[in-house]
Formats: sequence, structure tokens, C-alpha cells
Amino acid sequence: RPEDYMLSALPTAFLWSYLHLLVFASVAAVGAGLVVAIEATAGHSELGPAATAATVAVPFTIYLLSLWGMYVRRDDPVVRLFGVPITAAVVLAASFTATPILLMGIAAAVLVALKTALRLREQSV
Repeated sequence: RPEDYMLSALPTAFLWSYLHLLVFASVAAVGAGLVVAIEATAGHSELGPAATAATVAVPFTIYLLSLWGMYVRRDDPVVRLFGVPITAAVVLAASFTATPILLMGIAAAVLVALKTALRLREQSV
């Protein structure tokens, strides 16, 4: 369990608890960013396309990295060590494309598929 690993020392316990604040705040900010994206799609926003996409991409990246920070361990497989940071970089880069929200969703879906396949493979061994 990640809690056992993180709560074994005081500094990591503080890290574990305060990263939860980032998780909750970033989830709320993703919701607000989606509202901004909807308003921009309806033509009620003065933001440019990249700035509108960044209102979703930045909090989503913070969410991914804060969860990753809570659960990653040095001895994890490569997919667990680098999958989330690579996905976070793809999410940020998607802000500058024509269909940013769709690409962010696809990047998240690919990450979930990879992590699910890794978990199933670990359970079968």
C-alpha cells in the first residue's frame, strides 16, 4: 500500500498529505477549465485557442503529477516511472493543437490502458 510507504517518516507523511490538496484543487480547476472551453466553443470567450486549452491542460497536468508523486516508487517498472510524466508533457503539448481536449482525453486513455495492462500482467505472474 502506498500509504505504508509514504507514512513511514515525517517528511514523506507531510508530502503525502499536502499532495492531496493539489489533487483536490486541480480537479476543481479542471472543471473550471472545461467551463471556459465550453464558453469558448459557444463563442462567449475572448481567450485564444491555446489559452483556452491551457485552462484545462495545466490543472490536468498538475493532477497527474501530484497523483504520480504520491504513488511512484524508485523500484517501479519503467511504465510507472515515466508513463505519467510523458502523458503530462503530451497533455501540455496538446494545448497547441487544433483539437486539444480530444487529444488530452486520448493521452489519458492510453495511460489508463498501459497501466491496466501492466497491472493485469503483474497479477498473472
